Amino acid sequence: MSDGIGEKIKYFRIKHNLTQEELAKGIVSVSYLSKIERNAADPNPDAVRQLCERLGISPEKVIDEDIANQVTHWMDSLLKRDLVKAHDLYQDIQSKIEKVIDADLFWLVKLHTLYYFILTKQRDKAKRKLKLLKQDQRHFAEKEQYYWLKFKAHFEYFESSYEKAFSFFQEAERLYADVFKNRDEEYFDLVYHISKTATVLHYSYHASVYADQALIYYRDHYHLERAAKCHVLKGINYKRIREMDEALKQFELAERLGEKLTNEAILFKVYESIGELFHDLNMVTQAIRYYNRCFELVKHQFSTQELIAILGLVKTYIQGEELALAKDCLLKAEALVKSEKDLPLRYVYQVKVLRFVLFGYTKNFEKLLVKEIIPYFKSRKLFLPYARYVRLLADYYYQNRKYKLASEYYSEAHQAMIDIQLKDNR
Repeated sequence: MSDGIGEKIKYFRIKHNLTQEELAKGIVSVSYLSKIERNAADPNPDAVRQLCERLGISPEKVIDEDIANQVTHWMDSLLKRDLVKAHDLYQDIQSKIEKVIDADLFWLVKLHTLYYFILTKQRDKAKRKLKLLKQDQRHFAEKEQYYWLKFKAHFEYFESSYEKAFSFFQEAERLYADVFKNRDEEYFDLVYHISKTATVLHYSYHASVYADQALIYYRDHYHLERAAKCHVLKGINYKRIREMDEALKQFELAERLGEKLTNEAILFKVYESIGELFHDLNMVTQAIRYYNRCFELVKHQFSTQELIAILGLVKTYIQGEELALAKDCLLKAEALVKSEKDLPLRYVYQVKVLRFVLFGYTKNFEKLLVKEIIPYFKSRKLFLPYARYVRLLADYYYQNRKYKLASEYYSEAHQAMIDIQLKDNR
């Protein structure tokens, strides 16, 4: 009898659209079937045989030596983000799920299916899979628990819940040594994503330490795409501590790799980062040049990247007091937001706020910040953008002679910046 007989019966019962009552009828009680499916009872062999006959499956293990290799190749394709190969293998593995269960690979496949849905941006399927896995996590062995934490982190990142993602990634890292013998590509993939998430959260210390580790591995193993991305992360964090020359050096190293790979996604991120660097230095002409390079790479794609490029131009034109050009670009951004419904809110909110900046403040500005924007960033513990919008609201109150409110919000913005430092120093 298969060790995973409970999972096997449950899987095929659901696949055949049978309730527990329908499957159990005339064979066992519903409560006993429930215990079998949860591996909470030592199943009666005769009862199991009858249940399997009703489902058209074997109660014995179906041995297939190739299935373990196939699952390993699929997991590796997901790790490398080779989505074409991953898709083909996923379809084939799903057709052999009985063999997967009998090879004791059921939970690994289900966990990697969650990751597959995340990478292919199938949000609803990912949510459903996460909910189902959460119900069964008590069955996970250590290796499965590691992937549960890692892929749960990826889901939270996908949902813009970066603080939760960071926490789950770190939990996975703590478990890694108990599961794997060597620090190989799996480990440094985890390290890279910790750095990436820490960068979003402005945890500069964590971001830098993990980016350094990942860069050494990817550079030594000639993984140039990831090496380039690590250079970008290092550059962003150097910029944040005002090491502008070192930041530019890292961006230029990433640019060279992006050109060698003819990778437009990397080049976009490099141009965006350099544009932001020059914006911070109040070097308007240079910033505009790089934001235009961004835009040329992604124009007419109706994508998040196109919106990012346009927003960079709007802010820099405002900085250079070229308000007519800023307004023209803002209108493009608003048209893009209107046509595309799934753009990240953090960029959509920038568009809404910039309309007030360029066309004048009304009571709706206060309502937008208090009711929508500030709660959004606070709930996700994105303390830097939260602090910026709180300070913007404080400035608004100050200019309108609401000094007590202004003082409260200035204090709140200051506390948010302290919270970033405290969390980064944990």
